[in-house]
Amino acid sequence: MSRIVIGAGIRGSHAVVDRVEGKVNAAIEKYGADKAVGLPNTAPTIYGITGIKVETLGDMPAIIKKCRELLAEVPAEDCWLPYLGPGLDSGMATCFAFDLEEALKYLEDPCPYLPSKEDPEETDADIWLGAADDIILRKRGVEFVDGSAPGFAAVVGAAKDVETAVAIAKELQEKSIYVFMASHSPNGVSFAQQLHEAGVQIGWNTRLVPFGYDHSAAIHAIGFAVKAALTFGGQTPGDHVGVLKYIKNRIFAFILALDEVVDEQYAAACGAINFAAFEGERIKKDAMHVELGGPKSMGFEFAYSKPLDEVEDGKFEVVGPDLGDVEVGGLLPIGIWIELAGRKFQEDFEPILERQCHHLLNGAEGVLHIGQRDIVWMRISKKAFDAGFTLKHFGTILHAKMHNEFGAIVDKVQVTIYTDEAKVKELLEVARKTWHERDNRLADMIDETTDTFYSCTLCQSFAPTHVCVVTPERPGLCGAYNWLDCRASYEINPHGPNQPIEKGDTIDERLGKWKGVDEFVAPASGNAFESFAAYSIMEDPMTSCGCFEAIAACLFAANAIMVVDRHLQVLHRQQEIHLG
Repeated sequence: MSRIVIGAGIRGSHAVVDRVEGKVNAAIEKYGADKAVGLPNTAPTIYGITGIKVETLGDMPAIIKKCRELLAEVPAEDCWLPYLGPGLDSGMATCFAFDLEEALKYLEDPCPYLPSKEDPEETDADIWLGAADDIILRKRGVEFVDGSAPGFAAVVGAAKDVETAVAIAKELQEKSIYVFMASHSPNGVSFAQQLHEAGVQIGWNTRLVPFGYDHSAAIHAIGFAVKAALTFGGQTPGDHVGVLKYIKNRIFAFILALDEVVDEQYAAACGAINFAAFEGERIKKDAMHVELGGPKSMGFEFAYSKPLDEVEDGKFEVVGPDLGDVEVGGLLPIGIWIELAGRKFQEDFEPILERQCHHLLNGAEGVLHIGQRDIVWMRISKKAFDAGFTLKHFGTILHAKMHNEFGAIVDKVQVTIYTDEAKVKELLEVARKTWHERDNRLADMIDETTDTFYSCTLCQSFAPTHVCVVTPERPGLCGAYNWLDCRASYEINPHGPNQPIEKGDTIDERLGKWKGVDEFVAPASGNAFESFAAYSIMEDPMTSCGCFEAIAACLFAANAIMVVDRHLQVLHRQQEIHLG
C-alpha cells in the first residue's frame, strides 16, 4: 500500500481520536462518569478485539488512552521507514474511536437512529438504522456463516448521480451481497439517501442497510462482523488473533468508496484492512492473460533450506519467458523454487512454508492459485498484467510475506521462477525425490496409537466449510501436508490453520470416527458438517476443496471403486466448468 494512502489514513486517525476525546470529556462533564452507555449492546469492536466492555462513560477514557498508544507518526517524505504496520495500528485506533463516537449518539435526544428496526418506514423522519442489535444479528449473521450470503459491500460516500446509485445497488442485490451504507461524500450526499430519493426500499429485508450518515457509522459494518465472530464462531472476546482470523476466513467483504475520499475515510479503511484480506479470487478464461501449469502443462512449487551464506535475501530471478512474452490466453509451465535460511530454521519447517504459497499468492489481486507440490495451476488476469505485474512479483510477494509471517524462523528468502520447459522438468524430478523422502518419515506411525490429530483449514478461502483432519495414516486432501508437517506448523504458529485435535473416545473403529474429532469438525466447518469418517467414502467422508490429487467414486454396477487422477482430460473439463 502506498505511503500517500497510509499517510492520509494516519492523519485521519489523529483527527478522529482528537475529536472523539473532546466528545467523551464533554459527555462526562454533562452526564457524569456513571452514566450507562453503549450501542444496542456494548461497543462490539472494542469488546471483541480487547475484551474490554464499555458500559459507562467512565469506561471511555481508558479506550482513548489505548487509541493514543496505537497512533503512529505520519510517514516522512525524505526518510523511508516501514509504515504499513503503523498504519494498520492507527486504523485500529480509528475503529475504537468510532465505536465510542457512535455509542455517544444513543445519549442524544432525539437519538439519530431507529434502534431495533429492520427497515425504515415512510413515516420515519430519517432513514438511519444504526448498529444491529442481537435480534438482527442472530437472524442475519448466520447467513454469512452458512454461506447463503456471500459477503457484504461496505459502501461509503455517494455515487455521481441517483441513477448510478440505483444501478450499483441492483447489481449487488442480484449477487445476494449485503450493502452496508455509511458516510457521505464531500458535498454532503450519501449513497443511502440517493437510493431513498429514487424510491428504492432500503433496510435489512432488502439487504440495503443504511447504518448512518457520518463517517463514524462505518464502524457498524465492522462491529457486525465482530459480533458474528463472537456469536457464531465461538471466539473469545480479547483474543484478537482468533477474532480477526475468523472474520478473514468466514465473513467476506470489500469497501466500495465512491466520490472523493478524505483522510477520515482513509483512516477507517486502514482499520478495516485489519479484518479482511483479498483472497480466493476466481479468474475466468475471458479475463485471463496467461495460464501457468495445470492439466495442460507442468506446474510445481518447492521450498527447501540452505546455510545462511548460500542464500541471497531478496534475490528474485525469472528463468524463461515472462508474462510479456506470451500472447493473451497463452500457457506456460511454472516452477516456483524457494530457498530459505534462518538461524532457527529446521528442516521440518520446509513443507509448511512451501504450502504457504497457496494463500500468500492468492492474496494478490489478479492471481489465482490452485494446488500444491506438482499439481500447481495458476492464472494471471489481464488487469494485473496491464497494471505491470510480472513473474518477478511472485518473488516480491513470497519474500515479503514469509518475512512478515515467519520472521521468527526465516532470515533469508530467495525465489527463482522457472518457465523454461526443460528446466521445469529437470527440477521437478529433484523436488519429487525430496517429497518422497518427507512422506516416508511417518512409516512407523499408526492412527490407533496416536491420541492427537491435526486440522488443516488452509483452503477455506476457496471452500469456507472445508476442514481436513490429518492423521498419521491419512495426509491432508492436497497430499502436501502430513501429520508431522501439521505438528511443525502448529509449533510455528499456534493460531494458524493447523490445530491439534484430541481424538477422544472411539465412536466407530471400522469407519474411523472419534468423539473429539466430530466435536472439532462441526464448529470448524461452520456447522455444515457434524461428523467425519477417516476410512469411508460412503459415510461422512472428508470434505473437499480444489486442491485434491484424485477423485474416488463408487461404481455400484461393478461393485467397485474408481479413482480418477486430476490430470486426466475428463477431470480437466470439470475444472474448466468450475472456473468459468
